[in-house]
Amino acid sequence: MRRPDGKNLIKILLILAAMSSQLLATPKEKYSIESVKIEGNEVFSDERLRKTMVTKTSSFFKTRTFYMDVFQNDLENLQRFYRQMGFLDARIEEYTVRRDTTEKRVHITIQVFEGPRTYIEAITIFGNQFFSEKRLMEEFTLREEEPLLRSRIESTTNNLLTLYANNGFLDADISSDVTVKQQSQHAFVDFIITEGKRYRIGDIHISGLETTQPFVVKRELTFRKGEVVDYSKLLKSQRELYLTGLFQGVFISLESTDPEDSLRNVHIDIREAIPSQLNIAVGYGTVEKARIRTEVLTDNFRGTARKLSFAAKASFTYRGAEASFTEPWTLGTPFRTDFNLSAEYLEEPSYNLRSIGGRLTIGRKFLARSNTTITYRHENNRLSDIKIAEFQTQPPNNIRSLRLSFIYDTRNNIFNTANGFYGEFGNEVIGPFYRRKVDFMKGTAELKYFRPLTGSTIFATAFRFGWITAAGGLDKIPLNERFYAGGAGDLRAFEYRKAGPLDKNGLPVGGKIKLIWNLFEIRQRVYKMFGIALFGEIGNIYIEPSELTLRNLRQSLGAGIRFNSPVGLLRLDLGVNPDPRNNEDPTQIYFSVGHPF
Repeated sequence: MRRPDGKNLIKILLILAAMSSQLLATPKEKYSIESVKIEGNEVFSDERLRKTMVTKTSSFFKTRTFYMDVFQNDLENLQRFYRQMGFLDARIEEYTVRRDTTEKRVHITIQVFEGPRTYIEAITIFGNQFFSEKRLMEEFTLREEEPLLRSRIESTTNNLLTLYANNGFLDADISSDVTVKQQSQHAFVDFIITEGKRYRIGDIHISGLETTQPFVVKRELTFRKGEVVDYSKLLKSQRELYLTGLFQGVFISLESTDPEDSLRNVHIDIREAIPSQLNIAVGYGTVEKARIRTEVLTDNFRGTARKLSFAAKASFTYRGAEASFTEPWTLGTPFRTDFNLSAEYLEEPSYNLRSIGGRLTIGRKFLARSNTTITYRHENNRLSDIKIAEFQTQPPNNIRSLRLSFIYDTRNNIFNTANGFYGEFGNEVIGPFYRRKVDFMKGTAELKYFRPLTGSTIFATAFRFGWITAAGGLDKIPLNERFYAGGAGDLRAFEYRKAGPLDKNGLPVGGKIKLIWNLFEIRQRVYKMFGIALFGEIGNIYIEPSELTLRNLRQSLGAGIRFNSPVGLLRLDLGVNPDPRNNEDPTQIYFSVGHPF
């Protein structure tokens, strides 16, 4: 047999290399996951166990491809899950992956062995000196005679470390040790604590300030020099500084000192935001048509955190200007004072309004999510071009009022809320009360709730109720102080302000009672900045309480398109009236900016 010469050998090697590269380049056949069956489980359901796995069954909308390495990780996760839940002997006894080569599908069966569950027989704490065992046990999330859960051991350790850190023990160390009796499946859990040194706050250093005066930062701090270090106060102070809106970045840290020293200096690193802005906005809405708004403001006047602004707005139905001033700390106390002056002209379906006046509001935040305010309103109003037959002329209605309100707000974002609750209750006394005379009283209540249903779906609902008490009846209440409904913000199946009482010419006259319930609004993100919404609403405006009946509730159903643009949320809503009356249009279309609530 003749041996290949050098040239032929090279040719053979090149051919083999080319064939192997073609084989490697050939993609593997992909199999979709048809079913995942789990057997042998009694304590946990199939659904609960599947949540620990990445390998999931394909659905009508999404095909899931089977990957063996991912599946192997899932088997390890299943076993790890069982052991974290106290089943220390749990294991995967066997599994089968049956491939359907014709349909390119796989059927998976997993056989688990749960074994007995381990329970805690005793918990012991060692090394504690500053805190009593009773106080430490208040931080425990695991209890004797309960299952041995690794997650609760970790959460208890974190709770204890937080407790010590909030009391100056910054170097505290906590470890846990678990001993299991195999015969009885009972566990003994020991926590070993090394408390270390207790620290106090030394000097407080602030860096990064260019415009803001140091006292503005210091008054927001919840800790002082010489106090025992409380880590929760450091975090709260950082949050309060962020909420002032003056800073782009706030970083509070403890500086290391001499190991023998029991003081820790605090360093606050600040990055200031731009203090002054010029904002110009142009928009369009179904009611106002084209509009423009210009605002000049400073959030940090002369570095004192005081706010000054001047704004002017014009549209086809509104022209106005407003100047405002805010003092976040009134006379050195955490009471906020807002003062504004305004002049405006407004065209409504039933009348035109000219108003000049101002408001003075003093409020204070209580706890983390609530605040109370009291507002004095001073306005000189003139109504003109009154189109309602029985109100062709109305005397000047000069408003002098006091309003007390309470707000509770847990929303994650006030402009584009995905989760949380908002509640506001207020009552306003209108009239020359300093002369012991009251023209009428006006109360309002507003509740909003938001909850994510999925990662891209949000459920929202809102309830609004208002009432006016006037000795002389509706005639004594100026047209501009009454309640109205209908439009882009509430009952979207009705024309603007025409969901309540109308005169003989079909113009809104307003009422003394307002009830609006946005039963649901399902907000669904579809693709990036685009979304859709479905909504249902009921409500009405009433002149007398006796009219508050189910029959008088008007309904509004509809859908809308959302575009979350860089300048704000744009929405287009179609509202459908299922029970049109008195020549009402069965549908309305509204284009506006921002969510309806």
